[in-house]
Amino acid sequence: MNTSTFALVVLSSLFADRQDPAWHSDYRRAQALSSAQNKPMALIFGTGQQGWSRIALEGKMDAAGTKLLADKYVCVYADTASPAGKALAAMFDVQRDQGVVLSDRTGATQAFWHQGQLSNQNLARYLQKYADDQTVVRTTETVNMSRTSFYPSWSGASSAGTICTT
Repeated sequence: MNTSTFALVVLSSLFADRQDPAWHSDYRRAQALSSAQNKPMALIFGTGQQGWSRIALEGKMDAAGTKLLADKYVCVYADTASPAGKALAAMFDVQRDQGVVLSDRTGATQAFWHQGQLSNQNLARYLQKYADDQTVVRTTETVNMSRTSFYPSWSGASSAGTICTT
């Protein structure tokens, strides 16, 4: 009897640390909660029921990121496969199925924006940074991404144009 009670206690403590965040679907309500609770807001874009977890490059958000979201953020999940999720993604200029936007503690200022996936390590770093009450948000941080643009050739020598990668 004592062995089974001990096993139950150990198992419950293991699963207690793996608690999923409370996800909101109403952005405006979550924004009000963010301000009232003095917590930053995490807006995650994805597809499907567990799409929020697939924001990680590894295919699933790790325990550290999940715990940071659950403990430190008011969380909003926008399923980009739904009309409401697509509209919210367009509002934040997220043009892919996945992305993340973090606010400051008032819920009114965008602190971080990223389109696509992030590694678990980088995701945890950004979540920790903007959950810190010492972080002051003045501009929106974005992750450097490579972008290729095609510009017309000014010399007139080639109709193919010039490629510029930043």
